[in-house]
Amino acid sequence: MDIFPKNVSPVQRLQTMSVDFRSIGLALLLLSAVVVVGAQSAQRCSLCGMNMAHMMHVRGYLALDGGQTMNTCGVQCGVVLSGRLGERLGAFEVTDFIGGRRIAASDAHFLFNSSAKPGMSPGLIAFADSTDAVKFQIGFGGEMMRLEAARRRMKEWRPGSSR
Repeated sequence: MDIFPKNVSPVQRLQTMSVDFRSIGLALLLLSAVVVVGAQSAQRCSLCGMNMAHMMHVRGYLALDGGQTMNTCGVQCGVVLSGRLGERLGAFEVTDFIGGRRIAASDAHFLFNSSAKPGMSPGLIAFADSTDAVKFQIGFGGEMMRLEAARRRMKEWRPGSSR
């Protein structure tokens, strides 16, 4: 069965078909973009399961020795998860609260339990620069610490406690 009228030349048929293929290609491209955006918006924290769509400013990034990667909604979930992973942890980065860039967690200065809580309590915020951390602490309080102390503190902390 021929879908073209008899008076349509082979060249016109190919031109019509190429328009159809372009339309199909465009539709597939749009569909794949919707799927990718949907997957990104549904990305969940590897520890608590929180939707991370609006948590770019405080995320944690972990890489295991085997190549698997994990993302967390915030620095504190990253610190807790990094402690649980132990020797399987290959790399751990956190987001600098002031500059928004990823830094090695081992180089970060952490502020615990300040009055500023970006996401959840008790609030653990990372800073690349100790001067920025001290300035933030003066304005919002909290306890300054490094990574190992932050891991211990998060292990000890219980909801409702001030420690």
